[in-house]
Amino acid sequence: MSLLSDFIARKKIDQMGVDLANQFMKRFPAARSGDRKRLATESEITLGHARGLVRSENLGTVGRSRLANSFQWTLIEAGYDKALALSLGRDLAIRLSERRIDP
Repeated sequence: MSLLSDFIARKKIDQMGVDLANQFMKRFPAARSGDRKRLATESEITLGHARGLVRSENLGTVGRSRLANSFQWTLIEAGYDKALALSLGRDLAIRLSERRIDP
């Protein structure tokens, strides 16, 4: 893979992480961060969307990690509690790294 195509691929993965975070933020605003039941539900929905991206884009380990990282930093930059965003990002990365990602 050339340097240019690698750069384009990284940008695309970063954008997918931003889009994933934007979907999450629409369904779960930062003001509702105390609602743990809703948070768990929205986390599962986000994981499902992320798994779909991983399958459709055929992302490897680095791509999955980059997707989760982009997701968490977008939440932090949008004003979500840093500990919550880091926890969500870490959980997403761990669950995407599982051997079998089919639901």
